[in-house]
Amino acid sequence: MSLRAKLHKIKMRMEGRRFIPYMIKRTFYGRECQIYIADPMGQTWYDHPQEAEDPNAKDSIEIELLRSSKLKPGACVFDLGAHQSVVAMKIACLVGEQGHVVAVEANPYNARVSQKNQEINQLKHLVIVPAAISDKPGELRFSDDWGDQKVGSGMVKVPAITVDSLTEKYGAPDVVYVDVEGFECQALQGAQATLKAWPDLYIEVHAGIGLENFGGSVDKILSLLPPTGYELLAVEPCDDLSKEVAVPFHTGLPWLHKRFYLIALLKD
Repeated sequence: MSLRAKLHKIKMRMEGRRFIPYMIKRTFYGRECQIYIADPMGQTWYDHPQEAEDPNAKDSIEIELLRSSKLKPGACVFDLGAHQSVVAMKIACLVGEQGHVVAVEANPYNARVSQKNQEINQLKHLVIVPAAISDKPGELRFSDDWGDQKVGSGMVKVPAITVDSLTEKYGAPDVVYVDVEGFECQALQGAQATLKAWPDLYIEVHAGIGLENFGGSVDKILSLLPPTGYELLAVEPCDDLSKEVAVPFHTGLPWLHKRFYLIALLKD
């Protein structure tokens, strides 16, 4: 680890020690939920006062697109790389108790916060799985700190599982939500049987910030998807979420060398 990385890690640990956790309330699709804000990252990502003021605010673009297809009440959803399961909670409120959400999180610290969020909201149809998604079963190393999310970021061994093993246990998903910090290709390699059931997909592609470090590429991601049957859309992330736009995916898009969202919807 470089000196710069070590100093960054020390700084984040100090910030975490000074942080005082607290609770906030948010309404997701008519259901009031409590969110445990456990650390500075959770505060940045989830404590947006404007959402409390406007519970009917527009969905993020990927949720909006997925809702136009298979993300409906009663759906089965896999959330891979769920962080502290706030998005999983939101999706659980959307699909309702007749559906179910399986939230997989490798970082042990985040998995514990996820479990707390699930329990305080009594979301029995939200299952927290403390494991890493990979192309084969085994073990992978992760950090147990709030600020490190990537494979190999620490020395704590966590179980590695495949998407196909989740399908065997929980049934075929209608939607698979993937945010695994550069491990996208491994996740898809372990999902080949599941993809034969044509779930809608959201994939956060970490091009330029991790994907290549794990032997992946945008071309490899595409090769792991069924060659026909999906409508592929891409979104360039924007700080102002209202300005994010989905466009038909093609390899000539000028921003595919950096992080972007890939959405695969089953064609009519």
